[in-house]
Amino acid sequence: MKTNLFIKVTLLVFIFTFFSISPCLANDYALYEKNGHRSSSWDSLVKAGFESFDSGDIGTGLLFMQKAYDKGCKDGLLLLKISLYYELNKDYKKAIDYLTQASPALTKQYPSYEQTKRLHEHFARLYYQTDQYDKALPEIELALKDNLDNFTLLFILGQIYLTQKDNQKAVQAFELALRCNDKSRTPAATMTIAAQLMITYYELQDFEKSLFYAERILESDPSNQTALSYKQRIQKDAYQKKEKEAIEKMVQ
Repeated sequence: MKTNLFIKVTLLVFIFTFFSISPCLANDYALYEKNGHRSSSWDSLVKAGFESFDSGDIGTGLLFMQKAYDKGCKDGLLLLKISLYYELNKDYKKAIDYLTQASPALTKQYPSYEQTKRLHEHFARLYYQTDQYDKALPEIELALKDNLDNFTLLFILGQIYLTQKDNQKAVQAFELALRCNDKSRTPAATMTIAAQLMITYYELQDFEKSLFYAERILESDPSNQTALSYKQRIQKDAYQKKEKEAIEKMVQ
């Protein structure tokens, strides 16, 4: 059974990004007032932009923040939020550009800020989305040293290993993703990983584990055609193998 092993699920990465980052953005203007790149020329624009962006109105937030940027504001938090806007709107080239500008500013102005500590994660996601896997891998490795319980990064890591045809490392990453303690992992994301493990273990000819994940998927979605197909194929192969072994014993 030939199956395309690499399933690039951009929507999942979008969901993980939004829900893992948005709670960390509250009260950012207070941080800006204390440590930011301030000026009377743009402070009011930054405040309006942050308030809109952090409340979920990211389009309005961008309008204010872009005006502040055009006036000369190069604050790390501002640049990060603009980068996130473009990432969530799938303009990854611009997202990388603004994140590259944000990185030194965040490190200097906000060294203890949560998202400063997650810069490697931010870069890894963007490099993954732009197929720059050679750049994504070292960023992932650095990020996972700080926090191994990161479902998004483990998911991405497994996907990259699949593109490199290293299925053994891929299943290791996916297994870690299923076991990690990350609240951003949704039931749908869990099933996506289970499907990937089912497919990859089958290609590795580890049919017992492939069947395990097929049955796990079917417990939640009994009509899942892909899982049904794998289960039936594995069971058919097992039956034929036993039948062949029985015949061989009879003729000995």
